[in-house]
Amino acid sequence: MIPEDIRKAYAFYREKMFGEAKEFPLGTERDETGAPYLELSPDGKMAILGRDRGEETFRQETYSVDELMYFLFRKTAFSRALSQAPTDKPYKESERIAAEELGKLNPAWKVKFFEEQAARRAAGLIADGC
Repeated sequence: MIPEDIRKAYAFYREKMFGEAKEFPLGTERDETGAPYLELSPDGKMAILGRDRGEETFRQETYSVDELMYFLFRKTAFSRALSQAPTDKPYKESERIAAEELGKLNPAWKVKFFEEQAARRAAGLIADGC
């Protein structure tokens, strides 16, 4: 079962982004098909996990409900931004649009997003010119 503070935070940010609140989208049951799920540890750690055929493919961990929400809405904001960006520089413009969307939800998230993108560029995970 998803704790009340997580459900309320998700509904709050979902309503800010889409104009309607919805239930928390992840379950807590381990899923081996690649679909993400939420793992809750007794010490308060929360992790969004993905597994495929017994192998962990994705993990984001935090003790903060706010950061958990950032993980979820960062992906949503960037996906939405990709569909709105012009075709000549889609990735760069998508970053800007996603950051603006995140900033509307929580101003600190905009800063965090740009910092993460800069770190990814510095690590060579995002190509120059993108």
